[in-house]
Amino acid sequence: MAVTIAAPVRPGNVYVPSETFRDYLKSILTHFISFGQKEFILVMGHGGPDMKNSVTNACNYLCEKHEVSIAVFHISQILKDLHLVDTSVDRHAGMWETSIIMAIDDSLIKNLNFYRKCKEPHKYGVVGDPLKASPGQGLKFIKAIIDYIEKCLKNLTASKCYYNM
Repeated sequence: MAVTIAAPVRPGNVYVPSETFRDYLKSILTHFISFGQKEFILVMGHGGPDMKNSVTNACNYLCEKHEVSIAVFHISQILKDLHLVDTSVDRHAGMWETSIIMAIDDSLIKNLNFYRKCKEPHKYGVVGDPLKASPGQGLKFIKAIIDYIEKCLKNLTASKCYYNM
């Protein structure tokens, strides 16, 4: 699921109020809970404070209301924890996000040459340098993220909700 709850500043963005996103997430997870699912892993690849708060609120509600365990991870926090990316300078549409998308499906990267000529990429939502991206680096990031999550889950105690965001 790919949703942004940031204000739509560029064509193609879809605005979803944080309350709507929170309720939608609760609805999806409640559906799985109704079929007996008790453990969930959510991996966020995008989203700032509003989205994180929505996820936290939804998960806290579900953990209190149902006998479920939910672990939530944010890719940028994992890469920061592993000292693979300086997320203070590479936060959005920069090297690490572009590399991961290239590794998954490089046809999703459109008009990268635009950034070679662009003098102010931050006006287009870019915080980082997408020109340093590569599919190989993306695969390294993906492997590191999976290994990190696997290690965390193996060491996780009976906590109802776990957040690494």
